[in-house]
Amino acid sequence: MLQSIPIRHAVIIAVTIIAISLGSVLHAQSLDSKTESARTKLAHVADQLYAKRLKAFDSQHAEFENYRTMVESLARLNEDLAKHKAREPSKPEFTSRQWKAVVGDYSRIGTIEDTSSEVVVIREETGTKIRVQIKALCASDRIYIGKSKGKLDEYRTALTNWNEAGESIQNAVEKIRLEIPENVSEEPAKPNREAILKELLSRPGILERPLARILKVELMPYTPPGRDEEIQTVIATWENIGIFPIRVLKATISTFDEGGIEIESFPYILYAAFSEDFGVRPGETYTDPIDEGHLLTNELVPGNSKAASVKLTRIEVREQSGL
Repeated sequence: MLQSIPIRHAVIIAVTIIAISLGSVLHAQSLDSKTESARTKLAHVADQLYAKRLKAFDSQHAEFENYRTMVESLARLNEDLAKHKAREPSKPEFTSRQWKAVVGDYSRIGTIEDTSSEVVVIREETGTKIRVQIKALCASDRIYIGKSKGKLDEYRTALTNWNEAGESIQNAVEKIRLEIPENVSEEPAKPNREAILKELLSRPGILERPLARILKVELMPYTPPGRDEEIQTVIATWENIGIFPIRVLKATISTFDEGGIEIESFPYILYAAFSEDFGVRPGETYTDPIDEGHLLTNELVPGNSKAASVKLTRIEVREQSGL
């Protein structure tokens, strides 16, 4: 048999149910608000990264266009050089003849090889080259030499001009080869904002927590003020890959000997912004200044550390509307 519930109790139960329902709705709205805020920041970061990459693309594209122009110029010059080599002047050819002395029975059979105003070079049938004073030869030989000298002089002039032109082209080729950048070979792809947003969303936890990654860790020699000897210091380069500005980054630094055996491991504050005006923004990279890296002052044997690693342990952010 059902018992009636006093009106006062019924009101209390109804109010409780309403309060629970309202609390659930408010909690859901709060979660939705946080998610929406994170997505707004994500879109803002995507815009910033797009602008940053577009600026880098413009610079890279200009470099590539310059590279392509230089490559095309080099190809044309190489083509000109090949055509120029094919146009090398041909040395005039002379028939073999008998050379006679103006006095006596001296004679030789051969071909004129070269001549000046006083001496003629004759190549004998055996290939031997002999030098003969022109005035010692008979009149017909001297007339022949005069005609031949004109042809040889024209050839020498043409050959000199040809060599100079070839040298000019070759110098231009070498100049462009030295100027062509080695790190440019492919046309850069223009950034796409939607692809950037998709890339950001693929990073686990990007909407819920700050993210960073280590790009490079180096051991570098450094002489601190007031000391004479060099001390190794750990220099790290890292990138903010999340959507929140990072103001504190904590890590564990480990050092290793040349055999890869760990020497020591210790906690370290990799980065700290002590002013609200500072922080590493999304998409930015940060490298320790040489005088702010971690000095390996506790090495038992100075210089024993040959490598180092940095493992991130804690990231703190600051909320800021301007990101």
